[in-house]
This record gives sequence, structure tokens and C-alpha cells, in this order.
Amino acid sequence: MSLLNDQLVDIRLHYLHKETKYGSKQLIILEDEKAEEMLQDEERAKQVEILNTRWASLSWAEQNDLMRKTQGSVATGEAATPSFDWIAYQQIRVLKCLREWDLVDDGKTAIPVTENNINKLPAVIVRALLDRYDDINTLSEEEEKKL
Repeated sequence: MSLLNDQLVDIRLHYLHKETKYGSKQLIILEDEKAEEMLQDEERAKQVEILNTRWASLSWAEQNDLMRKTQGSVATGEAATPSFDWIAYQQIRVLKCLREWDLVDDGKTAIPVTENNINKLPAVIVRALLDRYDDINTLSEEEEKKL
């Protein structure tokens, strides 16, 4: 595989809406093992919803641009202290890397991946997707030992 190709990474997120004791709906992100278990049961499978997404990796230039946009300095007396804008960093990463999804509206019309639509997603969904994206792009100590 070429290092210069634009291969996308597939990230599947399982979730459900659970009614709380107060009658409101709570969005629950399911771990893959729990989702697979629920999908094996015909009744419980009806509760599970799936969001399929495809993500790109940042190129060297994109990563450098991201760092430039999210780093700065704060004046403290005569000196300047380096600062980092974590919120902007996460936002830019999602906007740059999330390329495709299978979201549809109530009429089953595809919803395009746009900044506006990404910003409408529940925070718990975006956070879970980012966490999975990071997991995919990081080799755990256990996986490293198997190399």
C-alpha cells in the first residue's frame, strides 16, 4: 500500500436511545462487544442504531496547518507562555478527517457531511467517533508486542 494514497478508515458506531425514569431520551454509546451481543437477540437488536463513517488521515501539511491554527501564546508580564486550543484542535480534526457517513433524514434522504451538519450532531456521538479514530491510529502496548 502506498503511503501517498487517500485511503479512508471505516468507523462504525453503535448507539441507542434509552428512556430515563423522567421520560426523556438519553443517547447511549455502545461498546462493540455489547452491540454485537444485542444484535444477536432479535428483540434487543431493534434498539441498536448504527452510524457508519469514513475518515481520512491528515497529511503532513494538514497536520502542520492544524498545529499552527491551534497553538499560540499568552502574554504573562514580559514573557509569553505557549498555549494550545484543544477545542479548536478537535473541531478542525473532525471537519478535516470525517469524509463520509450514512446519516439519512426521516424521509431516508442522505444527509451530506458538511460543517453545519457535523456541528448539529450530539456531542456524545462526535466524542465517541473521535475516540475511536484515535484508537485506530494508535497502536496499543499489547498490539505492539505482537509485532
